[in-house]
Amino acid sequence: MIAILLVAFALAADAVTATVTYCTQEGVALKMDLYVPSGGQGLPVVMVVHGGGWTSETRTSSVIVRPQPELKSKGVASASIDYRYANGSSVLWDDMVSDVVCAMGWLRAHGGEYGIDATRMAVFGASAGGHLAAMGAIQGKAQAFVGWYPVLDLTSEFGGLPS
Repeated sequence: MIAILLVAFALAADAVTATVTYCTQEGVALKMDLYVPSGGQGLPVVMVVHGGGWTSETRTSSVIVRPQPELKSKGVASASIDYRYANGSSVLWDDMVSDVVCAMGWLRAHGGEYGIDATRMAVFGASAGGHLAAMGAIQGKAQAFVGWYPVLDLTSEFGGLPS
């Protein structure tokens, strides 16, 4: 009986509250999954930016790190976002950062509808997502940034900044 309750609790914590289009860039509808504890108001929010070398993974497929269930179980909302991938021509790194900033803007404009207080926003990212989260947190003026092995020194590891 206890095992059944624990599984039910874990599934409820992992359940997506809503999936929204937070921005449309160059004809691409960018999606965000919201994980919001029930009945919450004025909740802090952590925006999660997935890794994947700027070219793979999604808000739903990233298995390296999934803090959403734990955050939700602790009374913190989270928003997991997709972003456009670098393709070497039409989408560059700064375009992906603008996707992160756009998601932050959506949370500020609409988060209250879900009980989220976007003035209490942290941006979290792993690997390439850590790079985008760091840049987005600075440009979008987040209250906090958390990076899990983020790529931050692009000048030495990748031979220079993108053109």
